[in-house]
Amino acid sequence: MSRSLAPLAAAALLALHAAPAAADVIVDTGEVEFPFAVWAIGEFGDDHIGLAAAFTVSQTTRITDFESFFGLNAQPQTLHMGIANSLGAVPGSEIFSAQVNIAAEQGGDFYDWHGVHGANVVLGPGEYWITFEVREDDTFESGLAFYAPNPTLKEASHRRSTGNWGVSNDLDFSLRIYGDPVGAVPEPSAWALMIAGFGATGAAIRRRRRCEPA
Repeated sequence: MSRSLAPLAAAALLALHAAPAAADVIVDTGEVEFPFAVWAIGEFGDDHIGLAAAFTVSQTTRITDFESFFGLNAQPQTLHMGIANSLGAVPGSEIFSAQVNIAAEQGGDFYDWHGVHGANVVLGPGEYWITFEVREDDTFESGLAFYAPNPTLKEASHRRSTGNWGVSNDLDFSLRIYGDPVGAVPEPSAWALMIAGFGATGAAIRRRRRCEPA
């Protein structure tokens, strides 16, 4: 290929692989409007060291972000948030996990959204769980505000005393999950770039042919 055509072809190929501009909303339970209590986890929660909520995807999906409405403390804290397979009523084996930094309370704002952002977890169709766990290297001592407007239907809690997950379908904490279907159709702007790239490439080829000696 001529060097003059290479950049044009590269632009066209880049357009073919362009991703959607924004992730789709997979779950949004809504924000707790007047938080006055939390489902406590960590040392503050005594026996509770984890909470979880189930969700489903109908097609292969890349999860990019998930978060909840946390109660805040005067000091910054950490906990682990993850994605797990489903055992039906409770979470199963872990697929993904990341330690999340929860900012300190600022200006009397006792609650705020925090979570995992910029993840790249591809899930096939089925049921999964978002998990919140206070592990040995974590410092979190608060909880998740409950009475979300549209809570998830299946929830679970992890108890220190048993070391296992158990059914707790009345947690109703806020949860937001975002992602994109794998192989999604490019945005209109991506199609425009692709068409322009192919058009410019074709025009350059025609000009070159006219200039070549017979």
